[in-house]
Amino acid sequence: MQPRSLEQIVNELNTTFNPQVESVRARQALIPQQLQAEEQGLGAKQEQAFGNILSGARRRGLGFSGIPLGEQAQYTATEYLPALARLRQSGREQTQSLEDAIL
Repeated sequence: MQPRSLEQIVNELNTTFNPQVESVRARQALIPQQLQAEEQGLGAKQEQAFGNILSGARRRGLGFSGIPLGEQAQYTATEYLPALARLRQSGREQTQSLEDAIL
């Protein structure tokens, strides 16, 4: 029996590994769409929170004094931006994890 060349061995292995790599790449390609959808959800939640803040101001009789920007800024700083940062970090970790699986 004649020994196989490295190229022959790699070609044989590629028939097994290439479909798996393609599957992982397909999963990676979906991550940006998933993140965009989740960011839209966070944006909607922020809009709802701003509406609740404004409604609360109106109930307290402050409806004509303008939009309570301080409360909105506080919500943005303490809720929205940290959630957005966690979401983006999660996306990076998913992408890296899938890349590690390929390697």
